[in-house]
Amino acid sequence: MRVSLWIGSSDPGNQTIDHDAVSLAANPVEPWVYVSDGSSNIDVFNVYSGRLVRSFTGVATSVGRLQTSSDGSELFAVDTTNYAIVALNAISGRILKLYALAGPISSDFNFAYARPAGISTLFAPGQAAIDVATGNEVSSPLTGGFFYDPFITSTADGSHLAIVERGLSPGSLYSYTVASDHGYLTITQVNGSALAGSNCPDVAISPDGSRLYPACGWPYEFDVYDFASLEQIQTLAATNYPNNAEFDSDGDFVGGLDGIYNPADVFVFDVSGHSLGTVPEIEYAQSQGDALMQISGDSTRVISGMWNPGGQLMFREMPRP
Repeated sequence: MRVSLWIGSSDPGNQTIDHDAVSLAANPVEPWVYVSDGSSNIDVFNVYSGRLVRSFTGVATSVGRLQTSSDGSELFAVDTTNYAIVALNAISGRILKLYALAGPISSDFNFAYARPAGISTLFAPGQAAIDVATGNEVSSPLTGGFFYDPFITSTADGSHLAIVERGLSPGSLYSYTVASDHGYLTITQVNGSALAGSNCPDVAISPDGSRLYPACGWPYEFDVYDFASLEQIQTLAATNYPNNAEFDSDGDFVGGLDGIYNPADVFVFDVSGHSLGTVPEIEYAQSQGDALMQISGDSTRVISGMWNPGGQLMFREMPRP
């Protein structure tokens, strides 16, 4: 088991720095967030101070989406040019392994990391699941209904997957279960349905796999769906325009907005739907990018890639009920 402790001399407060972002991934153990700007490099920032810790250079021709392993020891990055996922040591940046993908893939191709039956595994739409240790494909390709710009998420144990189709009106949501038989995974579609919402760039799944939380630009709220039936079971109040969905390490849902002109753009709820507070914008007219919000491993900080003003990262304090 890996643990981490960071001690600062003062309350970290809020910081804004200049840096483009196409993907963010927070380390669940180290006080770091990894940032890809679409170049060949990955920059690592301290989530409390906002300071650059180090840069991993020459990772791929063009680095896309990022994910970390559950113990914070490995970082995974999409090589969007050469159709591969690159595994790196999350501390040193040393490249460990390359996993070939069935191409072509889009520039915003995304994937999920999970541990079905305790085995580190990568899942992606249209791809076979990949055993991280061996690099072997361990399932049939993940298909089933979706066709337009799919975004995937998973429970930590890999037993439940969900996909939302981005940019559709109305949106579409799909749920899957995963069963392991001596290392081979069977991915079974549970349901697929159109949503009440439209233009949904992100989705989160509750830690127990029972609920799905798509972030949809309309309506101006976070609608919650039952995993199996895909019927709406909760409405969480927000405002325009939801575009980020995450669960923090405390098991609370964190929804983010493209919240230009709104006083707050991050909303936090427990699983019962009770509001735990909001995170205000630092300045007027700021907006988070789609699926560009991450929560620090200790659930005290929210890190956002901003499209307005362009080329900025924001490091802010989470609400403390």
